[in-house]
Amino acid sequence: MVSGQDKCKELERNEFGQPIGDNSVKYASFLGCMIKEFVPYTLDEWSDIDEVKDRMWSCLQLTYKVED
Repeated sequence: MVSGQDKCKELERNEFGQPIGDNSVKYASFLGCMIKEFVPYTLDEWSDIDEVKDRMWSCLQLTYKVED
C-alpha cells in the first residue's frame, strides 16, 4: 500500500465503476492534467506507454484511494 493513503481523496463509484459524487469532477480534471503532463502527443503506438502508465498509476495512488 502507498504511504499516506489515509490522506488520499475518497472516490465513490456507481455499479458500472464510473466515478460519482463530490470528487468525481476533480478526479476527471486530475486525470486530464496528468495525461497532458505525462503522455507525449508524439506517441505513435499505445504499446509504447508502459513506463508512462506506471508513473501515472503511482501518481494517481498518491492522490486518490484506488484499488490495484
